[in-house]
Amino acid sequence: QQIMLLSDYSFFMAMLSSSLMIVVLYFLRRTRFFADTFGIGVMLFLYAFSILRMLLPFEIPAVQTIIHDTVILTHVMEVLENRAEITSDLPIPFMYILAAVAIFVSLMLISIFVVRYRSYIKRVKALENHAKDTEIIMLDTVARSVFSKDKHITLIRTDTVSVPMVTGLVHNILLLPDYDYTDEQLEYILIHECTHLKNKDLWLKLLVHIYCCLFWFNPFVYLLKSDMGFMLE
Repeated sequence: QQIMLLSDYSFFMAMLSSSLMIVVLYFLRRTRFFADTFGIGVMLFLYAFSILRMLLPFEIPAVQTIIHDTVILTHVMEVLENRAEITSDLPIPFMYILAAVAIFVSLMLISIFVVRYRSYIKRVKALENHAKDTEIIMLDTVARSVFSKDKHITLIRTDTVSVPMVTGLVHNILLLPDYDYTDEQLEYILIHECTHLKNKDLWLKLLVHIYCCLFWFNPFVYLLKSDMGFMLE
């Protein structure tokens, strides 16, 4: 019976295949043909697939793929195969030590993010708000149109930001730069930001950030994070 296996080899292959997918998608997105033909939705799906491949680093013997390489992969596999002999004198297997370090760093990164996010939300809520009643009414109208129901979004007009943005995962806040807008400009801005909330872009960015915290040792995950943020805009 063929079963899924989890080993240092399968983890390495998952990281390798996921990283290759990220790099390929990063450059494909910059080609006009690919972007016009498949669109952002397909790109996000493929990026999600690369994330899933990394989160599930299993190998199925029945569908194993043999990669013929004598330059890089051969040396990597030699290190993996000789690992037991190199670390045989250690009281704890070397891979367990690496896994413990990776988990510790991941937990630290997630904890730092949570603390900073809570502090950020407190500072945002404490901002001096210059929002006008007409702007608040327009936001309620636009939100009702975008969400097809009543949706409470706090509008904060402030000079501490230079571009409009939404924040707050549970209690949504729209930060509006303290500029003079025409009614048409303001309406387009509000529609754009409400669409971000409707598409759950904040939650998607959060998941990608957590993914980066979990696999902080893979430099290609930061490429994914940067490109994902660009596509969501």
